[in-house]
Amino acid sequence: MKKSKSFKSLSDLKDVDLFRSSEKVVGSDVKNSAKTSTEVIASHPLTTKPITIEKEPVFQDTILGTVEQEDSYQQRVRWISRREEEVSVGESSLILSKRALEAEKNELTKAREKLAAEFRTHERQLEKLNQLDAIAAELNAKRANLHAKEVSLTTKSVLLESKERDIKKELTLSKKAEQHAIKENISLSMALERQGKKLKEVLLESQKTIKIIELQKQDVKEAKKEISQLQKQINLLEQKAQEVSGGVKIKLDNWDFVEFLIKNGSTAAQLGYAGKKIAICGDGPWVRKDFETILKLKGFIPVDAPNNQAEIAIIGRDFDEQEVEGQLIARQHKQIHFYSQELLISSIAAKQNPLNSPESYEDLLNEFSQDHPGLLFLMENFEFPWPLANISDSVALVFASDGLVDQSPLVSVGYRVGVERGLDQDSRRNILSNSFAGTYDHLKRWYVDSDEYMARWGKPNSRRRLFQMSHHIHALILNRRSNPSMKYAVQDWKDDLVWLKKFYKPYMSFKWPILK
Repeated sequence: MKKSKSFKSLSDLKDVDLFRSSEKVVGSDVKNSAKTSTEVIASHPLTTKPITIEKEPVFQDTILGTVEQEDSYQQRVRWISRREEEVSVGESSLILSKRALEAEKNELTKAREKLAAEFRTHERQLEKLNQLDAIAAELNAKRANLHAKEVSLTTKSVLLESKERDIKKELTLSKKAEQHAIKENISLSMALERQGKKLKEVLLESQKTIKIIELQKQDVKEAKKEISQLQKQINLLEQKAQEVSGGVKIKLDNWDFVEFLIKNGSTAAQLGYAGKKIAICGDGPWVRKDFETILKLKGFIPVDAPNNQAEIAIIGRDFDEQEVEGQLIARQHKQIHFYSQELLISSIAAKQNPLNSPESYEDLLNEFSQDHPGLLFLMENFEFPWPLANISDSVALVFASDGLVDQSPLVSVGYRVGVERGLDQDSRRNILSNSFAGTYDHLKRWYVDSDEYMARWGKPNSRRRLFQMSHHIHALILNRRSNPSMKYAVQDWKDDLVWLKKFYKPYMSFKWPILK
């Protein structure tokens, strides 16, 4: 199909076949003409609505057809005029729209460039923000570190304040102690001067006493000789008296008779003590020197007590309790036999050792112990029953804590330590000294809880008493030393425990508490 021409004014319509009025329109020509005009109008670019032109009927009457065509022509002209105006307005609006679009395109281009610039700016700002975040994280870490240091400094300042208070207290106490020490030094210097004078006097008196003792020793020797002669005379008189009376009496306190009695008796080896050391604890009824001479003749090896190798011991009637206890300690956890002088002499004379089977000689051994103070001491003061073969476990001292006892005997008699309620050093040690010596034993306040509990504290001046006192104070130190408020009390206990050791003797042989 051939496209129609576009037209801009009414003059352009003269070429349109539709408006040819001088020609006849018949048959197919009319149809082609109508079709052509319709296509022309519909194909115009400014046409927004399809224009439908009805096909004109073919009239036989040419005049009538011409009038109708003229009317139709006028309508079309008016329509075309309106359309032309609309097209003109449309073209103007299109031009304006095109300009507006170009302006918007320019603005969009500018906006795009602006956005690109802003994007680049934002990227730079984002990089700066990332840097700022890293700096902020570092600042937070430093701030946390500073806070921790502040907390640490606060804690240290509190500790320093506490230490300053303690130092002030210690300075106050040290000043008091210094003043007290100055007073003590003055009094000690004065006492030393007095003691120096007294020592000089004592030395002079001791020299005089030594001379007197030497003279007395000579007198004793002469007296012994006289006593020996008198004893012999008495023995002769007793023999004569027995012959006259017809009675028989054996005198074991007669040394000549003792020597005769054991002359043919058993030796140490025959009694089961070959080459054994025998510890001598005290005298009586015979003199130790004479008794040791007999022992050596019979193969015994007499030694001084205490001796840890001595499996046999002699306890005299005149004995020292500490010496006997020391011998038991020396043989702690080992076997030891205790004899009286009379029992050993009888065993040698009878050629039998009753302590090897004491159950068989129970009555006889009881007779030997009834009036012997040394054997009674062994039976009454230790857990093992003499005359059995004694293992001296019973002398191993064991400290028992006070448990549920409200206060110890030391506290009952006024022993106090510490800053607030504590006594001064001299007062505390005076109480400790009197407690060890038994000065308070007769007081009701010394007695605490029960007889069983008080038995732990032992007798005055005994190893048991010193053992209990020292370990009791040591236990107080161990239980309180972790308490900061007890610092001064613990120090007083430590000082007193060191001072208390001056009463400790080697024969006591228990382990002194160690301060770590």
